[in-house]
Amino acid sequence: MGADLVADLVRVQLAAALGREPTADEQLRAEVALRLHAGGARLHIAKRPAKLERYRRLRADLDAGLTYRDAARKHGVSERTAKRAGKTSG
Repeated sequence: MGADLVADLVRVQLAAALGREPTADEQLRAEVALRLHAGGARLHIAKRPAKLERYRRLRADLDAGLTYRDAARKHGVSERTAKRAGKTSG
């Protein structure tokens, strides 16, 4: 899990409820609603997953046979970013 336990718990709960990995927007909306309901707040809520997590997801799709172009479209990044993610290790 990452540095923010609330964000990680929201992601896990959404994934269980949806039966799939939530999009960044779905996760953001759920996290904001939870924080407002619970009275907690923070100054900044990231709208995109961390770079390493984004690269991990891109690599998984590339390993599954998606082209750079298709993986880039799926994740909302440039084709160059998809190529960069495919060339990184681990």
